[in-house]
Amino acid sequence: MVNRRKLENIYGIINNVTLKQMASNTDKNLERAKVHMLPTNDRSLVFASPIHDGVLAFDVSLPHSSAWAGYQHLYFTTDEEIKLGDAKVFLYENKVYLSSTSDRFKNFDLTKAKHVISSTDKSLPFNLPQPSQALIKAYCEQGGFDEVDVEYEDANYGALFTLKDGSTETVIAQKLKVDPIHNTITTHRIKDSWNRQEVENKICEAFLGIITHYKENNLELGGFDHNKWIKENL
Repeated sequence: MVNRRKLENIYGIINNVTLKQMASNTDKNLERAKVHMLPTNDRSLVFASPIHDGVLAFDVSLPHSSAWAGYQHLYFTTDEEIKLGDAKVFLYENKVYLSSTSDRFKNFDLTKAKHVISSTDKSLPFNLPQPSQALIKAYCEQGGFDEVDVEYEDANYGALFTLKDGSTETVIAQKLKVDPIHNTITTHRIKDSWNRQEVENKICEAFLGIITHYKENNLELGGFDHNKWIKENL
């Protein structure tokens, strides 16, 4: 198996390809999201035991007289910029805000705000999608995790972009992939190790990208033997 550090060294030599791209399933449009856990007064599927050092458990039922102590909500965030006046859910200093339209946000450093794309809190506005119950259960069983890959898909909003020659092209944007029936996001675990064949396949993809770049820019690639490089460096 090839670990993360060795993979970083390999990719640093052959191409300007990030470890994030390698760790993700390249057949899908994935973005890295941070996972935050915050306490709530409402019942939730995530429970952090207040008497067992915060050990996580899934779907725990407590009597109402307990005041729901220990229940937590999960918030999935991206680094999408939050601007003053945005109608978006975001986290700021471990607190949830529903928009930045109020004058009080003028004193906020919104560069530190994190855009919430999904949450277990069903009370949030904008029909915010939720993580699947399978993901929530995995989060509890694994003692929590800080990041997850979230899937996006192409979205044709019908907008046209006019080119210099007068022709037009349809603008294809990326939108969060959401299950329309359950209103849940699609997530993928982050890999931190790869077998030799997986690494060889990715290296070949990277070299193909280099060749394409050189051809498109009429550059000389030279007689570089990537198969020999793989044998000598893996």
